[in-house]
Amino acid sequence: MARCRHPPDRASTPDPAPHHRDLGQSSGQGPPHAATRHPRRRTDRNPVIALPGTSRALLALAAVLLLTGCSGSDDAGAAAPAAGVTVVEPSTALEEIGVAGNTVIDVRTPAEHADGHLVGARNIDVSADTFPDQVSQLDRDATYVVYCRTGARSAEAAARMADLGFTDIRDAGALSDLVAAGGATETG
Repeated sequence: MARCRHPPDRASTPDPAPHHRDLGQSSGQGPPHAATRHPRRRTDRNPVIALPGTSRALLALAAVLLLTGCSGSDDAGAAAPAAGVTVVEPSTALEEIGVAGNTVIDVRTPAEHADGHLVGARNIDVSADTFPDQVSQLDRDATYVVYCRTGARSAEAAARMADLGFTDIRDAGALSDLVAAGGATETG
């Protein structure tokens, strides 16, 4: 006959190890007075890790960050592009660059631009204080293709241009990806 695997009823079985601490009572008769018991004692039926309030808050924050970081998005937490901004693949960006009337903007520093840039690209440094003034001189309804070294500054530039009222901005990302896709470069 199979034996039941459930633990026996605690009320009918003597407890081999008491769940209270001896708080200095030497009488040995039962648990100490309820007022002197430890308020967060552990029991076998309900194990609880006693953490101070700050530790609990940090543990909860860590759990939230872990769950938020695993939200199922493939873009590693990148924000959605602003209205008027389209993030494009390098091959699509090169097609857009070839369209008459579209303007290509290299948003890197002038020194980076001089070391090599896409043929025909105009340099407007997104990190310069003059960036808003320089882009404000452009037609807000035209199409612009922006790029930088890694894609971070092009995303920033595209968002700032959208905030200034530009309606058709293509974020082409990194220059190295554009060159790998066949983009021609020049220096100077």
